[in-house]
Amino acid sequence: MPEAPNNLRREYEAYDSIRHVFLLTQQLKPRCKNAAEKFEKVSRWPVGHHIEHVLTVNARALPMLAGGDHYTHDPGALKPPNAHALKLLEAGVIQRGFFETPESLRPGMTNFVDLAEDVERGSRMVEGLIVMCTQIAADESLHAHPLLGALTRIQWLRFLEIHTQHHLKIIGDIVGRNG
Repeated sequence: MPEAPNNLRREYEAYDSIRHVFLLTQQLKPRCKNAAEKFEKVSRWPVGHHIEHVLTVNARALPMLAGGDHYTHDPGALKPPNAHALKLLEAGVIQRGFFETPESLRPGMTNFVDLAEDVERGSRMVEGLIVMCTQIAADESLHAHPLLGALTRIQWLRFLEIHTQHHLKIIGDIVGRNG
């Protein structure tokens, strides 16, 4: 079977990443019932804060992924991803405790009543990107990440995948320890 052209491979990659972020985000919903659970040896945050953090990061990234003009930068204004970012994107794993969460992305919820609705809303936002696979795949412009340097839109999708999986693992360890 002949190999798919590069642009088609990139479209598949964008589609798969969007689908994975959607499915991973959906996995947060059943964990909302454990929102108040906490286990200090695993994390300082309760489950609900991990869910809130993932939703906040996704909500900040999704408008850029959708291609809003105000997210484009002058060519050369941003540096490409650093070596650590490239390793992280390739390996697909964030080491626990390696990054300090930026202040603007730290969770602050004290009431988790509407958290399942927030997850559902966040999932729909991710799902809405499916129709944009071609544009996301074709865009090579760089978009700032607070810790990893600048990433392409496909690299951002890959990061969201890895980031969501990272927090799902932590949530699983908290719930498993308390269960």
